[in-house]
Amino acid sequence: TDDKCPLLGTLYALDFLIQKDLLRYNVQLIAETAEEIGSVGFKEMARDAIASGKIKVPNHVFVSDTEFKEGHPNLITTLRGIICARVGLKLADAAVHSGIAGGVAFNPGRILSDVLGELGNPYTLRANIPGFYDGVEVKAEDRESLENVAKYLSPAGFMKAMKLHAQEEHDRIEHLVKLGLLPTFEFNLYNGGGAGTAIPASAEAYVSMRLVQGQDPKRVEELFFKALDAAYRAKAPDTLYGGVARVESLEGQPRRIEVAFDHSVPAFRTAYDTPFHKQALASYARFFDAKPLVMFEGGTIGTLPILQEAFGQDMPFILFGQSLDTDGYHAEGEHFQLAHAKKAILMTAGAAIQKF
Repeated sequence: TDDKCPLLGTLYALDFLIQKDLLRYNVQLIAETAEEIGSVGFKEMARDAIASGKIKVPNHVFVSDTEFKEGHPNLITTLRGIICARVGLKLADAAVHSGIAGGVAFNPGRILSDVLGELGNPYTLRANIPGFYDGVEVKAEDRESLENVAKYLSPAGFMKAMKLHAQEEHDRIEHLVKLGLLPTFEFNLYNGGGAGTAIPASAEAYVSMRLVQGQDPKRVEELFFKALDAAYRAKAPDTLYGGVARVESLEGQPRRIEVAFDHSVPAFRTAYDTPFHKQALASYARFFDAKPLVMFEGGTIGTLPILQEAFGQDMPFILFGQSLDTDGYHAEGEHFQLAHAKKAILMTAGAAIQKF
């Protein structure tokens, strides 16, 4: 469902329109496959293709890489940006027996989790990085627009779709605000350990931060780096503290915490009161009974800020979801239902033309 089937659905819709001789305008197709690593090389490709005329500036951009929410089709108007980093700490050349070295050997896994834990609260889910929220503002008109969305979506429905056993927010409006308009700070993976009761030699954590408008990725990277160094310096004894270093890839230098930033993407926002969006909403309503919504999203698509910069801030982007929130994005058993796909293909064709 993320994102081969929606791409295929879009191709089927175009094929249908071409076969029926219903397509009355030019379409340019771009399929980008490096989203999960920051869309490496896409900016250069887009710049060169536009300069050479291989990509022409369109009157709108159609994107199918979002999902229905609790059965409701929707148009997404914002996406959060992202910073991804690997953080590592090495304190020995090999794992050691805790019965022999325990009591004197430092455990890098415990230390790394303790230091990183200073940078965010796992219960409020707020970042504890000085300056992290500078420039972040939830506009009154955005919060007001969510009042309409909250009539149809609920925290309980979200928990069910995501298969969560607990979540931090249960107010309908604040739940939507936190999902789409506020930044996040997360630890996504820990590596490191020894067999049985051994004390590991090194540990590594994967950290991600989802960004919103008002946050510059490069500035937030520096804020994170400084906060990490301050936390390590404050907690570690002099015999342990080896500083914090920014590296291209984790080198494993003893006693120092190393940070390798993988990729970053800025936040994205598009206007949505355009004829193209109205046509998309009408097509949703034609094929699905659930109310189509206009809302904000917390995911990241690296190509969109790049194309927006290339085509201009006023370019309409129509984020037209075909997937369902129960399809299991990034999860075991991720799937796309054929019965839904048939309707999704028709609604995609309907977003292109008014009658067929």
